[in-house]
Amino acid sequence: MKLSYNGKYFILDCTYSERHVPKELGFSFDPKSSKWYTKDPMKAIKLRSHGDEELSQKFKQYKRYLRRKVDESKILSSDIEIPKPDNGKDYFPFQRGGIKFLYENKNVLLGDQQGTGKTIQVAGLINLLDDPKKILIICPNSLKMNWERELKEWIIHDLPIRICDTINFSMGDGITIVNYEAFRNNTTRGSKNYTKPKHGGKYNNTELILREIKKNKTVDLLVLDESHNIKNYQANTTRNIFKLSKWVDRKILMSGSPMLNRPEELWTTIKLLGYKDEFGGTKKNFGYRYCDLHETRWGWDYRGSSNLKELQIKLRTNFMIRRTRKQVLKDLPSKSRKSVTVEISNAYKKHLDGYDKIVADLGKLSNKHDPENSIFSGINPKYIGDIAEIRQIVGQAKIIPTYEYTKEILDSGEKVVLFAQYHRVLDSYKEKFKKYNPAFISGKVKNELRQAEVDRFQEDDDCRIIILQFDVGSVGYNLTESFNVVFAELHDVPLIMNQAEDRCNRIGSVNPSVNHYILAHGTLDARMGKRIIEKQEVFDKALETDRL
Repeated sequence: MKLSYNGKYFILDCTYSERHVPKELGFSFDPKSSKWYTKDPMKAIKLRSHGDEELSQKFKQYKRYLRRKVDESKILSSDIEIPKPDNGKDYFPFQRGGIKFLYENKNVLLGDQQGTGKTIQVAGLINLLDDPKKILIICPNSLKMNWERELKEWIIHDLPIRICDTINFSMGDGITIVNYEAFRNNTTRGSKNYTKPKHGGKYNNTELILREIKKNKTVDLLVLDESHNIKNYQANTTRNIFKLSKWVDRKILMSGSPMLNRPEELWTTIKLLGYKDEFGGTKKNFGYRYCDLHETRWGWDYRGSSNLKELQIKLRTNFMIRRTRKQVLKDLPSKSRKSVTVEISNAYKKHLDGYDKIVADLGKLSNKHDPENSIFSGINPKYIGDIAEIRQIVGQAKIIPTYEYTKEILDSGEKVVLFAQYHRVLDSYKEKFKKYNPAFISGKVKNELRQAEVDRFQEDDDCRIIILQFDVGSVGYNLTESFNVVFAELHDVPLIMNQAEDRCNRIGSVNPSVNHYILAHGTLDARMGKRIIEKQEVFDKALETDRL
């Protein structure tokens, strides 16, 4: 075999009996010259021993280039000057490195592991951009308000931020936040699956959104949060996002788990970011190289995997930045809190309407710093029963958005500890998360059975979530298999919340814990969450330790 390079292609001259070598490496065959060829140096470098000295030097340069690009995709710090808000907030060193990567590369997969602050890095990029006008953020419905809150805390530009949905979408100057469902209508006219407009209109809702985006000509930045939601190219949502991408200058796809199950799921990401030629040009070529593609009696099977090391190097050297929590551990606090504001349905809002006067009469929640006191201490006792009813209604109202939010964490491959208070709510979560084989501890579970549920969560990989009632699950148990604690409901005593947070933050824990407070927008629940977190931070400062 002899390998050469003509300035465009690597060409391999080999015998007929040696043809399996270039074929397995993904070379193409030219029948006119009876030679094999490829543009991809990553394929050719595996045959470097068959080239001359000049080619050997070229491959050495290429290997140095690969090492440099891979190192850049793992960047842990940067001295780049990034504008920051004047509220005392600052970026972690690894976030500065991530912002630098986003700034220097127009189309990026931000694949940092969950809990490392990807939203803040996007905000940092926006701060670094010179006079951005139009930014479109597409995310799961449960994250829209969280995006709004984070951006308001971090953005220095005077940009309006609007939350939209399928009905009320508008795309002007500023930041528009919309959920994936807004793009789910079939917009292919003439197709038997075309989504007909409602109420005799000319266009369906997704068509109206695409026309609104097209009217604005250029979108400076498109962000897809939890971008694995577009892994299926046949889905209407994915196809419509591809349609709008032609008007976009920069793209950031965010996902701590861009490949949930197999390499095939990366193809839409590769294609949307504009790198399909670097990965074979077609899905079939990509499948042959990285999905162990083969034909069965039912058709082509993309469910396999192959050449995964090469695939990772290609992702990192072309468009992906990914840092794990382990890599950035020194920058992260021993535990952190994240307020996740969600919208509840109109039906539940109507249930709460009758309590408006009571909530208004409550005045300020307790501001005493004693963490053992309820935040309702000092409230007129006549309101206690009404407060309990409000909390139960809100707890049920948050079930769907909390499930959607928690499911994203679970689907990224992480385990979750979930706390709630009322039995009806706890039982609903047990049913909702059935496919994740949940462990479950409430006051109804006998004492002698509770430790077995903890052991199952700690030792069984198939047991992905443990659901706990505050009064019986906030003390005593070590749940170090997870670093994610989701508070589907809140306890009114800050000390109990603190104890619940520390179920994952124990001896043997590897990662700092992340505590996700799910708060219902505009309700007593949101006020409770704000006050509890304030008290927790006072508690932390008074009794600061690293790991318990």
